[in-house]
Amino acid sequence: MDKITLEQVKHQCRIDQDDYLDHELLEGYIDAAYNYAQNFTGRMLFEFVVPDDVENGMIITPSVNHACLMLVSYWYSSREAVSDVKTAELPLGVHHLLQPYRIMGV
Repeated sequence: MDKITLEQVKHQCRIDQDDYLDHELLEGYIDAAYNYAQNFTGRMLFEFVVPDDVENGMIITPSVNHACLMLVSYWYSSREAVSDVKTAELPLGVHHLLQPYRIMGV
């Protein structure tokens, strides 16, 4: 499955599709979100085919994409290091969406 697109992220973040100001920032958040998902699950994520020589690889699922979309949106709306508004560490749904794919250590 394809990774989330900049267009999907802009829709999720309620950013006008014609606004190009934060493209680089959003693309960085997309990369960071997939990196987070890989680290949390302990799996290498692939868009279409898992190479035979990769142990613990998996193809990106709709749930992984949705978790990444939630992460990008959260990071975009919480860009400041300090805020007077109460924020959560991460949206709770992110872990719920990624948990089924997580490889637990012994």
